Amino acid sequence: MGLINDFAEWTVAQMAGHSYIGIGDDNTAEDPTQTGLLGANTHYEPVESGYPSISGNQITNKIIVDPADAQFAWQEFVICTGTPGDVANRVVIPVGTKGNVEWEFDLTLTLTVE
Repeated sequence: MGLINDFAEWTVAQMAGHSYIGIGDDNTAEDPTQTGLLGANTHYEPVESGYPSISGNQITNKIIVDPADAQFAWQEFVICTGTPGDVANRVVIPVGTKGNVEWEFDLTLTLTVE
């Protein structure tokens, strides 16, 4: 299997049943010292049943956000264990402004050795 795949499987086992994706509207550059969302508007959504999933060195989380929730510019994301909970990472990816519609969103974390 290898170190990366073993770590990915361990990570998925730890996150199963209590994994969330946090969404925010801040576009401040990512920094390793950040421990959560920075936006004035934030929303935490539990991942769908069956997630996180693993494929090789990639861990994917999927959320479906109801029409009434998170109606703001989606610019930053975290994978976390709660609302907010422990954060695995923070990433800035402007994906657009959500209106009063349902959105599906997948966030994939790729593990590498440096």
